[in-house]
Amino acid sequence: MMTPAMIPPGWCRWRRMLELQLGSLRLSINVLFLASLLALMLADGGEIALWCLAASLMHESGHVAAALLWWRQPVWVELGLQTIHADTAAYIRRGYPLSTFETAVQKLHARHLEIIVHTILGLPGESPERMLATIDYLNHQPVQGIKLQLLHVLKGTDLADDYLAGKFQTLSREEYLDLLISCLEHLSPDLVIHRVTGDGPKDLLIAPLWSANKRMVLNSLLKKMKQEHIFQGKFYHGK
Repeated sequence: MMTPAMIPPGWCRWRRMLELQLGSLRLSINVLFLASLLALMLADGGEIALWCLAASLMHESGHVAAALLWWRQPVWVELGLQTIHADTAAYIRRGYPLSTFETAVQKLHARHLEIIVHTILGLPGESPERMLATIDYLNHQPVQGIKLQLLHVLKGTDLADDYLAGKFQTLSREEYLDLLISCLEHLSPDLVIHRVTGDGPKDLLIAPLWSANKRMVLNSLLKKMKQEHIFQGKFYHGK
C-alpha cells in the first residue's frame, strides 16, 4: 500500500496554490489531493485506512470527498482518541478536547464513512476502571472499529524521560492480558477489532520489552481466552 513518504513533493505545492470551481460548489484542492492520492492507492488494491483527515474535508467539500472515496472501494478513517480523560489527554499532548473528536465522528458518520478509533492501554495515571470508561464511551458512539494499542516507551521522547525518572511503570504481560480481556468483554460485539497489541521499533523500545515478541503476546491472548471462555461483548449490556 502507498505510504505518505511516497507522495510526490510537488503535490503539497499544488494543494496550497490551486482551487477548483465547479458551478456553484466550491471544491478545495484538499479534495483533489485526496482523490488523486486515492487513485494511486487503488492501483495497489485492498481496503484503505486514512490515518489523518484534514479539517477542511469536514466542511462542504467533505460530501464530494466521501463520494469520491466510496466510488471505488470502502474507506476506513482512523481517529486517534487514545483516552476520554482530559488530564491524560493533556499529559500526552493530544492537542484537542473530547468535543472535537465527537464533532469529527458525527460529521464522518453523516457522510457514511467507516470510523476506526485508536486507543492506548496503559497510559500513565490511568487505572483499569478509567480505561474501561473509554471503552464504554466508544460503545455509545457511531463508530465501527477500534484499535487497542499497548503503551510503548520509546527512546528520545519526553515519555521516556518520565519513565526513566520512575514517574510511572508500564504494564507487565500478565497485567496487559488481563486488561485487554476485560476491554474485550465490555466491548460491543458490533465493533470490529483492528488491533489488540503492538510492537514498537526494537532499536527504540525501552519498555515493555516483552511486547517485542508480538506472536507470543497474540498466542498468549488466544490461549487465555479459550481457557477462560472469553468472548467479545461478554459483559456488554447494550446502548
